[in-house]
Amino acid sequence: MNIAYLVWLENLNSPILTGQVVEVLEEMGKASSRHNLYLFAFQPLHRIIFRRANLAEVRRRLRASGVEATIIPCLAIPHIDLFRARWFMMPLILLQSLPALLVLTLLKRIDILHCRSYPVTWAAMILRRLLRVRMVFDPRSDFPEENVTAGKWSADSLTQRAWKRLERRLLQEADATVAITNSYVDHFGKAAPEARFYLVPNNVDTERFRRDVAFRNSFRQTHGLGEDTLIFCYNGSMGSHWHNPGPYANFIVRLRELGLAHWFLFITPDTEAVARAIKEHDLGPEEYGVVGCSFDEVPKYLSAADVGTMFMPAPKIALGIKTVEYLAAGLPLIVNRKAAGAAEIVTRHGVGLVVDNERTADLDAIREMAGRKKEMSYTCRQLAETRFSTATIAEKYLQLYDSLTS
Repeated sequence: MNIAYLVWLENLNSPILTGQVVEVLEEMGKASSRHNLYLFAFQPLHRIIFRRANLAEVRRRLRASGVEATIIPCLAIPHIDLFRARWFMMPLILLQSLPALLVLTLLKRIDILHCRSYPVTWAAMILRRLLRVRMVFDPRSDFPEENVTAGKWSADSLTQRAWKRLERRLLQEADATVAITNSYVDHFGKAAPEARFYLVPNNVDTERFRRDVAFRNSFRQTHGLGEDTLIFCYNGSMGSHWHNPGPYANFIVRLRELGLAHWFLFITPDTEAVARAIKEHDLGPEEYGVVGCSFDEVPKYLSAADVGTMFMPAPKIALGIKTVEYLAAGLPLIVNRKAAGAAEIVTRHGVGLVVDNERTADLDAIREMAGRKKEMSYTCRQLAETRFSTATIAEKYLQLYDSLTS
């Protein structure tokens, strides 16, 4: 079969796209000789001009694994976001994506279009009807609701209604819709009960994200923290609608009653946002540390910690990339119920604690986790290797493709 993976305007060199797209395609290319794999990446013209060396490197990496990448230029419009387009700009997505996708699908004799996110799936849905190709809808998130929470448009706006109407059609017509967790099935099933779901969670490079014992010991010694000190951590951006430092500061305040030696490590480039929250909550330097580091350095700092955290300020179905990174580093999780995907994994596999509110987290349960620190670390690592490794996720996608043509 000829299978094309479609990306709409996302930066192929970002850590998220590198991990979720490039590395998964590389793994699929190495694992399967029975399929011809293509990446069709729609990219803004300015990125093609000014980041051509970076895009060339992506193409080289994929070619080495037998995956052919085609970069498709799109016109960027000043002050218009063609990824999160408002209702009156939505036709521009179709005008720029459909003609190029039609030509490439015919030229490469594509059998399956695997569509990442909502915008590019629109054109694929039309080609499914015209050319009888198979279509996989891979939404990655609850796109309309996500943009309401982020303040891009309101819940009662025409734009929200337009994207929700399109969402329903995409779910109805897709030969398969990828669901990262069962929370996705529950959410999207309300919009289209007849949709055909296929569970494929987020992936993690388990070779890169593994515990570095030497760094762990060195870091703790440098900061005067013994092996008996329970280090909680948060990894990722801060200051956005989804990742506000306030809940983590509240959790640190709650930990003052824990009765065990502990510390909180923020691993984030957004150090100013953390500093504001720390000042507002009057936290002392003995309670926390902040590390701003590159993505490549994240695994070693996770090695220093014992527990990973994620507290969402608003309900979100996503599992979160950081969730599987924590697990690969051997860190059990403490998450709130609003992080629905992560809470599902924690509950189903017994790899941590789900709290209703970080201000009232169950300290007895946390103490119990601390007493089983080594055992839980091993369980988390094993779960990451067996269910979330890039090789495992690549194989699940290949199985999905096979099922669509069997």
